[in-house]
Amino acid sequence: MTSAAETRPQLDLEAWVSFLRSHAAITRSLSAQLQREHGLTLNDYEVLLHLKHAENSMMRRVDLAEKICPGESNCPQVIDATQAPAGVIATLAQLIREYPGESPVLLDCVTSQGQVRYELGPGFRVKPAPDFYAEVRALLGESALA
Repeated sequence: MTSAAETRPQLDLEAWVSFLRSHAAITRSLSAQLQREHGLTLNDYEVLLHLKHAENSMMRRVDLAEKICPGESNCPQVIDATQAPAGVIATLAQLIREYPGESPVLLDCVTSQGQVRYELGPGFRVKPAPDFYAEVRALLGESALA
């Protein structure tokens, strides 16, 4: 016979899993609708929402990055350069040098052989920080960080 104390954690877990599944389904649906109707991603929408509620509809990139991805400085990131304008890699390399650290930098590039992932050498390690991510987004676009 199962006691009420033993079934409570199972019910809590089932409720949590149900919540997560519902959240994922709603997010997928909203994302598809935003993309279809307005050409926006959820991240694009979130940026616009934060800017709408900011004083004079303006925010510093660093503050906006912190609102969108709080605590992101502890998360490994991949820079997706597949949508980057020509010549941007040299600018990106300079930016990486401005934030020296221990985290490797990976670039996804489209080449004549298809998509290729490159890991920059040890001289191009970065300190993940909101300022760095804001600069990368400004340089490569909102979808640059995956």
